[in-house]
Amino acid sequence: MKVEIVRHALDRVPLSLIIDDSTVLINLNYFWMRDRNPVDGGNRRWEDVPVVHPESFTREFAEWCLENGVRGKFSLVPCPAALGRIDEGLPLFSRAQQESWLKMCRELIAPAFDITPEMITHTVVVDPKSLKPLESGIWEQYEWSELPVDQEDLVVEYIATACRILANVGLPPEGVTSPGGFGGRTLEFYAKVTGIAVREVTGNPTPYFFKRVSDEAVETPVWFADRESGTAVGEIIAATGDWTGSWTGYGEVSVDKYITSDLQGGRLPAVINAGDPAVLCSHWQGFYGLHNDDRRGFNTLKAVVRRLKQLDPKGERT
Repeated sequence: MKVEIVRHALDRVPLSLIIDDSTVLINLNYFWMRDRNPVDGGNRRWEDVPVVHPESFTREFAEWCLENGVRGKFSLVPCPAALGRIDEGLPLFSRAQQESWLKMCRELIAPAFDITPEMITHTVVVDPKSLKPLESGIWEQYEWSELPVDQEDLVVEYIATACRILANVGLPPEGVTSPGGFGGRTLEFYAKVTGIAVREVTGNPTPYFFKRVSDEAVETPVWFADRESGTAVGEIIAATGDWTGSWTGYGEVSVDKYITSDLQGGRLPAVINAGDPAVLCSHWQGFYGLHNDDRRGFNTLKAVVRRLKQLDPKGERT
């Protein structure tokens, strides 16, 4: 009998899609750009982007993913731009509108995508009890790129609060996503507090976090593995840049940067041939674009998926 140890389950390369910056109905980055420009003097085009990503578009996207076997991770920012908690209701929408979106998410998105918070606001750091912005005005992805390692209980409470809000709406998270640079300068500490916080809310012994993107070999780090307790924290590292419209919604789109028409070039064939996890990084704003007829990122994703199916028509490699 011949026995082999393979790197991945079923001896196939993992292929999945990470979707960042998504939340209930609103376009988070309308508010992110609006609120950040006065802080750093930026000239981001916040007035050009939509305030809302309609449920009809999200539903269409989710149904297409289910029909085409697209799976991955979908962020759900718990208190987007500090406007309000999604488990208590955002002020811009009726309760019925929000409940309809959340029901759609549970029925159509969650079956194909892990749900994670992208910390609490994806903008300013808030008090984890009141969810009010701190007087210091610090931001999750900037000042908290280096987490306060001397305040472990605070950071655990912060991440646990983000997770608990999602659990409250029937979408318990499998892990967490960094808003921008969050935790990037203190990765070991970030892994530790993620494990504590997620287990506190869901009991999941092996949660994960997503922070990094690699344009070289893709590692699969496992942090704080404990055989006796059966616990560990995984780290997901994406293998591509975002060429589906990016976080602004008006950024670059390119099918060929993922995979060329001859199926030989682009980032994905190289990653798949190397046997590395082929995790695509994207942002929800890019899929919708600037209006409902734009859909620059969604159309790009459809073309990428078509080419990937041509590359591996029987699903033997991925």
